[in-house]
Amino acid sequence: MTAPSGAPSRAWRAAVSLGLAVLLAAPGCTKQGTIEGSTQVILYSASAAVGAIIGSTMGLRKSTPEREARWRAPEPPAPVLAAVRRLNAQVLERYERGSVDDAIPLAREALALLEDAVGRWHRLSAAAINTLAVLYSAKGDYARAEPLFKEAISIREFELGQGHPEVATSLAHLARVYSAKSDYTRATPLLARALEIREEALGREHPDVAASLDDIAELYVKKGDYARAEPLHGRALAIREKALGRDHLDVAVSLNNIAMLHHATGDDAAAERMLDRVLDIRERALDRWHPRVAESLNNLAMLRHARGDDAPAERMLDRALAIREKALGPDHPDVAESLNNLALLRHAKGDDAPAERMLDRALVIREEALGPDHPDVAASLGNLALLHHARGDYAPAERLFGRALAIREKALGPDHPDVAASLQNSAILRQAQGDTPGATRRMTLAAAIEERNAAVFLTIGADEQKRASMAALQRSTEAAVSLHVHFAPDDEAAKRLAVILIVRRKGRVLDAMAYGLAALRRRLSAEDRALLDALSRVSAELSALTWRGPEEPRADKPSPARARLDTYRARLSRLEARRRQLETEVSRRSPEVRAQLSPVPLAQVQAAVPEGAALVELFRYHPVNPGATSIKPQWSKPRYAAYVLRRDGEITWAELGEAERIEGAVHELRSALARPASDPRPPARALDALVMQPIRRLLGPTRRVLLSPDGALNLVPFGALVDEDGRYLVERYAFTYLPSGRDLVRLRAAAPSRQGAVVLAAPDYDAPPAPPQQPSDTGDPPSTIWHQRGRLHIATTQSAEAAPSSEAPGVVRFRPLASAAQEGRIVARQLVAAQVLLGADATEAAFKALHGPRLLHVVTHGFFLPDQKTLHAPPSPPSLDFGSRSFGRPGNVLPEIEDPLLRSGLAFAGANRRSSGSDDGILTALEASQLDLNGTQLVVLAACETGVGDVKSGDGVYGLRRALVMAGAETQVMSLWNVRDDATLELMQAYYQRLLAGGGRGEALRQAQLAMLASPERAHPFYWASFIVSGNDAALGDPHVAPRLPEVRPPHGCGCDLARPPPPGSGAVAAAALLAAFALVRPRRRARRAHPLRLARSGHVTSPARAEPRAGRRKDNGGKPLDAAEEATPDPESP
Repeated sequence: MTAPSGAPSRAWRAAVSLGLAVLLAAPGCTKQGTIEGSTQVILYSASAAVGAIIGSTMGLRKSTPEREARWRAPEPPAPVLAAVRRLNAQVLERYERGSVDDAIPLAREALALLEDAVGRWHRLSAAAINTLAVLYSAKGDYARAEPLFKEAISIREFELGQGHPEVATSLAHLARVYSAKSDYTRATPLLARALEIREEALGREHPDVAASLDDIAELYVKKGDYARAEPLHGRALAIREKALGRDHLDVAVSLNNIAMLHHATGDDAAAERMLDRVLDIRERALDRWHPRVAESLNNLAMLRHARGDDAPAERMLDRALAIREKALGPDHPDVAESLNNLALLRHAKGDDAPAERMLDRALVIREEALGPDHPDVAASLGNLALLHHARGDYAPAERLFGRALAIREKALGPDHPDVAASLQNSAILRQAQGDTPGATRRMTLAAAIEERNAAVFLTIGADEQKRASMAALQRSTEAAVSLHVHFAPDDEAAKRLAVILIVRRKGRVLDAMAYGLAALRRRLSAEDRALLDALSRVSAELSALTWRGPEEPRADKPSPARARLDTYRARLSRLEARRRQLETEVSRRSPEVRAQLSPVPLAQVQAAVPEGAALVELFRYHPVNPGATSIKPQWSKPRYAAYVLRRDGEITWAELGEAERIEGAVHELRSALARPASDPRPPARALDALVMQPIRRLLGPTRRVLLSPDGALNLVPFGALVDEDGRYLVERYAFTYLPSGRDLVRLRAAAPSRQGAVVLAAPDYDAPPAPPQQPSDTGDPPSTIWHQRGRLHIATTQSAEAAPSSEAPGVVRFRPLASAAQEGRIVARQLVAAQVLLGADATEAAFKALHGPRLLHVVTHGFFLPDQKTLHAPPSPPSLDFGSRSFGRPGNVLPEIEDPLLRSGLAFAGANRRSSGSDDGILTALEASQLDLNGTQLVVLAACETGVGDVKSGDGVYGLRRALVMAGAETQVMSLWNVRDDATLELMQAYYQRLLAGGGRGEALRQAQLAMLASPERAHPFYWASFIVSGNDAALGDPHVAPRLPEVRPPHGCGCDLARPPPPGSGAVAAAALLAAFALVRPRRRARRAHPLRLARSGHVTSPARAEPRAGRRKDNGGKPLDAAEEATPDPESP
């Protein structure tokens, strides 16, 4: 045979190119910091060279003079072209209908016609070959598809050139075959080359470029690299929506892939929203029996099953299986996926026999179609193992788990989330067999994988996605605590694992959000400033629109109430989507945060515990039942546990009991504390007996307690509990609250202040609104807030200038606080050189303009409103007037607000005017989270209920407390219920006297509370216990200086004199206060120091692993015991 002219020289040039690429990749040819970029260039060069060699060698093998002449022959005769076009239309019609088997003979006939007319080596024949390969690939017949794709590549490269888009098409299809077989090494360079060709030939905004981006992103997802996948999927969706429209089938592909990424990172709510849209697009555009419709049904069904909605899930899966068997044949991998998922639902109904038959059939299909070492095979093995585990057949379950783990480690790598899932399942199996050391080893390996992946998850996506990612890890943390407390109480390794996971994971989302914003504030390039400004503006617009509500009907433009409500919701949805987009960009632009989010060693946390103090980590968890008779893990009723850590010595712990009983006692105590006429001692004693009494035995003589609560205990002032001797705990302990023990490490690296002290008090709520700083893009008119039957409702006023009258029925008004101005002036005098904003100057805009004031004291109305998702439009609402420091009670619920950061906040000047701008006098916690308080040592919110919010186990309180941490404040003083103005004034005056005399931020408040406790008129904790200190409790000025803890004696003795404010004219104290105040306002120059269900990604599903976290390169050796080198439990903190 003779080669086509020029082919050998092309092969030679390609070989030289490949050789140069290899030389460039050799050690010593790259410099540190440029390896990634060089590798990318090498990857493209090498893949192009390989492609040229493949094409040329195939040409050499198949070329003849006759075929060479045919390449240069004219187009096929018109009748042939017409027949081919007709056949191609029939192929497409059957393919889109899902009838792949019917399409294949037609595709063969088209290829035969072209081959007879122009030969096999012609660009039209190459297209027909590619089409036939696509059909075989759709059937899962990769053995036939692969050589056909290679042949199409060879022909297209020779006739059209290596940079032609049709070459990229065949490259992408061949890469998908390799990806389906988990051969990522061969798929990666092909996809990289396809993207390069398409971007150069078609432009960066072409839909084919989006297809390449999606392909590469899916490869990253399969390898567990979600951080790289997320921006690629996002860019692909944006290109397709812009070029093709929102309802195009290719847009549905991108949406499906992004939904699966959300699911993989734990955000099932976002995933379900997208999958609903995907199914709608596909059912409208495709035949109802199309495999793509089946894919959507499968994915939605498994999400519904995950939340316990099994009846509709089963109907969806039955339909998906019927579609796939009809369209793809009984032996297609997609059929195995449907069988796998349907088996899980059958098992959940107790039908184990049919479930096992389905799982066995799915395993056979996958092994035949994909090979024995494919990740999907591991998924089938894992589900069969879970079924055996549920039946008590532990030996076969162990073998199956071992094989699944070995496959996943080999195919996916040792750090893939699915490897962690296999280890977690194996750990629970060992736990069921009583092998607690083996269970601990596997949980420790799994936890290490989870931790490394968490550091990635927390640096991608919006804040909602971060919360979902950590929520998915909550179950594995609970499993570790359950293992220690209930199965291995004397096992040091199990205890250490439980403590490490609590300390590392509690409040981790808050860290990620705060670090991301702080990183941009520190760097503050022009792009960073623009991004922060955009996020702040959108947050403000979202807050303003939320509180204004739907438009009022207008006489000149009447519209139905439902239409106005739909318009309102659409605007909210657009702003929420924009906010998520900006949050994702904040994550993308803060890569250095990943280092800050890396796991904090337990020893580092213990070293940060001050001498003589104790860190108490409270944790709410569900015990796991390892011997449950279900594939799904069975979780018992929630309970609380406590772990006590000191700088030195042993970690101690206590099991506190059922959460239901403890949280009932919390409710009783909070009800009593909020009513000064009640007797709080019985409920205070009851809660102490459940929580603090067991912990007291572990504290011994320690009096300084750094408390990291969880669940409902976040809302308890522990100083108001009563011990066995009838004493309030404030008399025995100095409590400081922390979101997590990790904060002790974070607070040691405090930022320098950039402003002096600021006091903002007594806003004039009726002040006319200032001209808006940022025009709102919502276009909504101003509004007032109405109240009806215990709920707040929103209605708009007719004019921005028309302030609501005090007599107007139904208008919610903020009345002036009786002592707010007096408190502001007194605090300002104590701080000496503070900036004071009173009355009309106490605006939302002024508050937002602050940049790192050293101390911030705010006296105004605060509010927190429980969740309420229904909207009413009261025709004639009664009036509601707020005059205390609270705004809204549990019954007064603002509608349509799901985000707790939008349901809490502060009122500022002009709040009663309800201006149409974003600075409308209502500052929500969402807006507060965007403030720049880096360097602010202390924020005192002398308003009521500023410390409450939505409580989320393992993630703290969502409200102003969280917002101020996100904004960068070191310490917050906040209240847990409504307090009278005069009592707050008295407490604050005493607090600042002690604070400025050098007392710690926590201890100064405690001493002020003791002074009030010593007064018969103020002895009820209603007056003194509402305010708590969260964050750094050290003295102002140096985060490392521990507060002085004077000896506290029981009330009614000389301790009263110690606690009582000094009399006027006390020169020594006054001088000390003056010096401290001068130090406060003078800036310092020196800086201080699950069960995750695996859903289909384009038609693929893996096993529903029990809450499955770092494995090393260890395997379970087919279910056999670990070898001698692995017998010791690995250190959870080892690299």
